[in-house]
Amino acid sequence: MGYALRRYLSQHRWVYSLFVVMLAAIVASSVRSVVADAERARDIWTNTQIALVAAREHEAGELIEFDTVELPVVAIPDSALTALGGGQRARQSIAAG
Repeated sequence: MGYALRRYLSQHRWVYSLFVVMLAAIVASSVRSVVADAERARDIWTNTQIALVAAREHEAGELIEFDTVELPVVAIPDSALTALGGGQRARQSIAAG
């Protein structure tokens, strides 16, 4: 099989050239796809937003002390607080951060 294929390709160089071009196109398409995915991921993680985090552990009924941090938008859950009025008390235990 190997000899017959080599002989065929030596007689029909255009088939070999077509195979090489097709292989190069497949590799180029794969590389382009990976680069596009990396660029999308970079864009997602560079958009940031301010979120509130507990400055320390709180027990139920304690006044909440919080810090603000800037995080990537995709790392902030939908239920995260972005503003808190003064004098708020914890309804349940809250872990730091």
